[in-house]
Amino acid sequence: MGLYKWLRGTRENLFGIGDGLDTNKGIEATIPGATKPTIRYNITTDKWELSQDGVTYVEIGYLPHDAKYVIIPDGIGTPTYDDLQDFLNMTSSAGRLTGGVITAHDAGVDAKLNISELEGMIFTDTTLGSTIIYFKKAAQDEITPTGLTDLAVNWIYMDYDGGALTYKATVTRSNINDYSMFVIGRVWVNGNNIEIQETGYSIYNRDRRAHNRLILKYGGMEWISGGILSAHGTALRLACDAGSWYVANYAYATDAADTFYVWYKTGGGAWTKSAELSLFSAIFDGGSSTVFECYQDGTSLGALNSKYGVYWVFLCPEGDLYVVLGDATYANIGAAQAATIPASLPPYCVNWASLIGRVICYDGAAAFYSVESALTMPFTLSAVVDHGSLAGLADDDHTQYVLADGTRAINELYLTPKVSSTGAEGTMFYDSDDDHVWVATE
Repeated sequence: MGLYKWLRGTRENLFGIGDGLDTNKGIEATIPGATKPTIRYNITTDKWELSQDGVTYVEIGYLPHDAKYVIIPDGIGTPTYDDLQDFLNMTSSAGRLTGGVITAHDAGVDAKLNISELEGMIFTDTTLGSTIIYFKKAAQDEITPTGLTDLAVNWIYMDYDGGALTYKATVTRSNINDYSMFVIGRVWVNGNNIEIQETGYSIYNRDRRAHNRLILKYGGMEWISGGILSAHGTALRLACDAGSWYVANYAYATDAADTFYVWYKTGGGAWTKSAELSLFSAIFDGGSSTVFECYQDGTSLGALNSKYGVYWVFLCPEGDLYVVLGDATYANIGAAQAATIPASLPPYCVNWASLIGRVICYDGAAAFYSVESALTMPFTLSAVVDHGSLAGLADDDHTQYVLADGTRAINELYLTPKVSSTGAEGTMFYDSDDDHVWVATE
């Protein structure tokens, strides 16, 4: 291989191109055919240029850097979508990045809106795969979006509108397509009075905001399946099957459990956790108190004294069961079933463990009255079949009736007439035949 006189090597490992004359200098790939790819230095523009055919040149410093030229490599087969622009078009959503805040132009005077400067992304057509672009819409003052309707909820949205970027309104949310339109908020219009909610679709920091919503809504234990509380085959013992849960987007599982701990207060009012227990008949406070004979009486333990107790059962993320004593006793099952969760709970059962059910049992009974899961249905309320289970039986709120102890006086007593002067001992009756009132003595 030889060097032509206009291609020279130097000691600095550089090549010089040209013969020193004031003409364009270049390197041409000599290949069969008329097309000759070339790199040249343009003496007029003082820039390097690239040509695929030796005729049309593009400045190398200004080669296109659009997303459609950024290829995602190593695709399998012949994928239709293979570059960064395809990725954006197929996986992004139209929505707000900043601004687009709706305010009333002159509340009570007119039904017009002000909308602050809005920046976002929007598709240029109405189908999946349309090109998505960035945009900036200048602030709009004193506008009445097309479609704004009185005495209705109006969805205010941005419409690509052939590139005009127009604010519009509709009372039917399904009229807003998923690509070239997106909601920025909604308003209630009543004459010249407007109420506004910023409920539009914002795409900034989207994953983090979705995570925060899940945490705020479901806390640390969002139930998926399992974790159902029930009575064990052994009397006075609990059972909980394995469960599936989420914390935001994190999935985890808890194992089955049939032992529990008790959270309780004594003396100073601090919450205390018992040792691990198996039965409600077990002593839990290190003294003589058994679970099924106690309730939480303020900061002390109280005895059920032949009444019902309600016990609230929590499950922690590690799969352990915790029982919190109810804070009252109940004379009948109807009252017990109407009980609500205590207002005072150990912090562990507020910020960590989650309520999964409750137990109702009678003072010292050999078996639970009921074990109910909070995960699958609301707690049972009594459909009373025993009159004695009604609450308020001792209330004297039906003054039309005579009291059994005889303390309420009556003005009249009506006796149904019968034609007889005899009756059962202790009864009083009116004999219509002889017009007498009789009291049978024997």
